[in-house]
Amino acid sequence: DPDRSASTFDHLDASVYGRLCFSQRAAVVRALRGTMRPAEMKRRIRASNEQARISANNVRDVVASLRAWGVVRPVLPRRGHPKYELTPAGQTFANYFSGLR
Repeated sequence: DPDRSASTFDHLDASVYGRLCFSQRAAVVRALRGTMRPAEMKRRIRASNEQARISANNVRDVVASLRAWGVVRPVLPRRGHPKYELTPAGQTFANYFSGLR
């Protein structure tokens, strides 16, 4: 319904939305729930879509771009690899993309 989508998602940043419409970027945003490491995101993507071809390095590259666009933020553990979580804007995009399945 065009009226519903226009009224519900007026606050989406169109320039960021355009960047997120690539399949791997959207998959990372959909997969990120809570705080996760890139390898966990990759496993979640592969579990939801067995045909998905993405490596942890690809996820790290995507996460770096998402950080620059303000979609995710790092959550630094005391030691080990960093984890990431969605920002409020990122959560909005995740809700939008999960509704498109």
